[in-house]
Amino acid sequence: MSLNTYFISLAQPKDLAAIYTLQSEAGFNHWSESHIAKLIDNETLLVCWNETQGELKGFLFFSVVVGEAELLNIVVNPECRKQGIAMAMLSYFIQHLQALKANMLFLEVAETNVAALALYKKCQFKQVGIRKNYYKQAEYSINALLLSLML
Repeated sequence: MSLNTYFISLAQPKDLAAIYTLQSEAGFNHWSESHIAKLIDNETLLVCWNETQGELKGFLFFSVVVGEAELLNIVVNPECRKQGIAMAMLSYFIQHLQALKANMLFLEVAETNVAALALYKKCQFKQVGIRKNYYKQAEYSINALLLSLML
């Protein structure tokens, strides 16, 4: 499906239920509805909608403090992965940050998240650190790689 049928923008209060639902469907249940509402109010949440179907395809949470941004979470509907939606959201996000005069973008990613690492490599992110055993699983831990991008 062509990305021309999608639009990306800051989230609006009317998007809250769809964001919360997609978060659950994608297996990310660590953001409460009230926290998502605060992100919307603070204009730190982007959404990607399919214009023709009116369906939420993905979203991205972030924060910006004194010229530095952090990508907190990027989620794409599991049925829509590998269609360029994450790349489109990330590209839009980077342009949005440049308009806000941010000069650096940081993120953490599990070292086992091959798809995300490939996406960040395409966007020229560089590894600047590692958090050992950061993501705790039932029987093991996964390291988080710290990545940055000069804007």
